[in-house]
Amino acid sequence: IGTTITAVLAALGASIAARRTAAAHVIFNIIGTVLFLIALPIFSSFITWITGTLDLGPKMQIAFAHGTFNVVNTLIQCWFIAQIAWLVQKIVPGTDTTIDSKPRHLDQNILNQSSALALNHAKLEVLRMGEFSKDALAKAHRYTQSHDKKDVSESEQIEYAINHLNTEVTNYLVKVAAHDLSERESNDHSLLMHAVNDFERIGDHVENIVELVDFQIVNRIQFTSAAKQELDDMYALTQEIVDCAVRAVEEDDVTRARKVLELEGKLDALERSFRKHHVLRVNAGECTGQAGMIFVDLLSNLERIGDHAVNITDLVLEQRTALTN
Repeated sequence: IGTTITAVLAALGASIAARRTAAAHVIFNIIGTVLFLIALPIFSSFITWITGTLDLGPKMQIAFAHGTFNVVNTLIQCWFIAQIAWLVQKIVPGTDTTIDSKPRHLDQNILNQSSALALNHAKLEVLRMGEFSKDALAKAHRYTQSHDKKDVSESEQIEYAINHLNTEVTNYLVKVAAHDLSERESNDHSLLMHAVNDFERIGDHVENIVELVDFQIVNRIQFTSAAKQELDDMYALTQEIVDCAVRAVEEDDVTRARKVLELEGKLDALERSFRKHHVLRVNAGECTGQAGMIFVDLLSNLERIGDHAVNITDLVLEQRTALTN
């Protein structure tokens, strides 16, 4: 039973799913221990017999006893999974957030019927990736402020969904490319291929941000109030840029694409300015070197997210300008 404490401690403050997993682990071991205490004479006789039969040393005897406990416990309790699940839900009530990572629009049947329709379906999935990227960034911002592990769990689910969709959409677009495409379709195909990659990279940078905040929490690194405000400003502008990029792709909107370029210029200027402020704070002894390192890395990841948003909208501008000419 004591071995379950690791899972219990890890689940404190985590998502409902994590707490339920820890509860199931504890229940499994408690039930097994009670059953084996009841049948202790039989269990002891079996271990004595197998020790003599196989000529086991003390270490192997313990290993066989442990293995027997787990195997028999599993064979018994696997018939009562529904009841254990009901009990766990009563102990840890509530609903957990689950992210649907499966493609919703990639219809294999239309690949040979209409390239234009297939591209439109792929675009819908790319836009889902864009929405996931926005959500992941919002969760990372909230985690930076609150240090709430629930935001980490949701962010990890979103990152998995982005990576999964990246693979599925890329494979689908490769199949679309095997057909004869018009100039407009070819341009759309190129835009979607690049957008898939850039949205996936945005997810990677969000993952980096979460890891940096984890490091900050574990090492009890504190930011100054000025640094916190500057991070909030960077997050807000970065989120606006990503949202604008998603809308530009969705609507083929050149105006929004140009706005992304304008906002990203402001983001670059903010990053440079905030880096200078950081140096001044370090020189004045207002923050530690470790705090400064985390702060600068957070700024860098947010700035790189802006760059990927620009990559997406650059293609919108180039391709729509080419079609106009």
